[in-house]
Amino acid sequence: MKKTKVLIIVFLSLILLPNQLTHAQFLSKIALKDKNSDWIEISIPDGLKQEIEIKDDSLISKISPEQITDEKIIIIHFKSKSEKTESSSGIFHVYTNKNGLTGTSEQITIETDEGIIDTVCWQDSSPTASEKTDIAELKKVKAWQGNCINSEKIQKNERIERIKNSNTKESWKIVKLETDGDLSQKIIINEIFPNPAGKDSGKEWIELYNASEKKVNLGNWKIKDLKLSNKIEIPPHQFIIISDLSLKNENEIIELKDFQNTLISELRYKKAEEGLALSLSSIKKGNLRKKSWIWTTPSKNTKNQTFYELTGKISKEPEINKEYYFQITNDQDRQTKIIIDENLHNFLLLQSIFKKGSKINVLAKKESAYILEDFKIIDPEITETEANTATPKWTYYLLIPIFLMTFVLIAIL
Repeated sequence: MKKTKVLIIVFLSLILLPNQLTHAQFLSKIALKDKNSDWIEISIPDGLKQEIEIKDDSLISKISPEQITDEKIIIIHFKSKSEKTESSSGIFHVYTNKNGLTGTSEQITIETDEGIIDTVCWQDSSPTASEKTDIAELKKVKAWQGNCINSEKIQKNERIERIKNSNTKESWKIVKLETDGDLSQKIIINEIFPNPAGKDSGKEWIELYNASEKKVNLGNWKIKDLKLSNKIEIPPHQFIIISDLSLKNENEIIELKDFQNTLISELRYKKAEEGLALSLSSIKKGNLRKKSWIWTTPSKNTKNQTFYELTGKISKEPEINKEYYFQITNDQDRQTKIIIDENLHNFLLLQSIFKKGSKINVLAKKESAYILEDFKIIDPEITETEANTATPKWTYYLLIPIFLMTFVLIAIL
């Protein structure tokens, strides 16, 4: 008797389980009265196992498992300039030039070869005969139960969001949308401070700069995983500090994206220097100027430091005469005095490295004089004493047989 019951349970499970799996909850969020463009968010936590079709009165999009790799969310964007798809940060984006969703009465279905696997509907107080027929069909196949969501309660810039795993109006709630800001290609990551001296928490920040001639609202923009409020605006040619985030001290990637998920500005670094900011700075070499990321003293909410690249031979080694300094001479015999800031560099160490006659490339900031920021020895000068006392290379080759004989004797003994 017990065996018979077990077999019956297994048999029923095999019949019923596929049905339960096909009626999964995919639709998660829908913006049907967005001022910029409507969108549909679809969750696929277990991965896409078969091709799905997203429909309203007609086909909106068709998505196959081959298009989805590791993404767990699909977002369909309406009113796009072109039809395209792209993956970013675990989200598969579908861009369609379709006008958008009907804000009065509409139904969205997700379908496979087996039929409707998920749906949602909304209606106003006076649906048309065809709209009534569409909803009746959903109820007939048990894809929806009861009345649709009352669309008259959904205001502009509000969306509906699923809160329960069932197909009833009680499974959805109305949520106010954070208003999207402006679109701009002129907002840049200008400076970051990821590794303050001591405890990092609460002291890290990112500085953004508006390089355009217009004020830009950053509503629904993202920097890293932080969504920005529409209360954040950057006036033209001004800065803003974002501090409500955490930055890694090693192997960090910082991305700034607008509300359409377009990458606007990006920064990567391998290791953060403690107490220094990574600044997008101008480097001037003669009449040429370029931009480069440099670890330097933080310049929060102000224009980043301009640096000067100087190349020449050390004509005076580091010494103290009221201040720490050394001197280089370029190819045109022009002499330049460069100050050494002890807060940035160890003077005694530089004395041992900077030898007269060595060719050096210097990065310096300029106040009343040039101040050393960074350097690179291009061609070190070897003194006569060093040359005479240096061990000839052939000596090392003579030592190889001696080492080999020693190892052989040790092995024998």
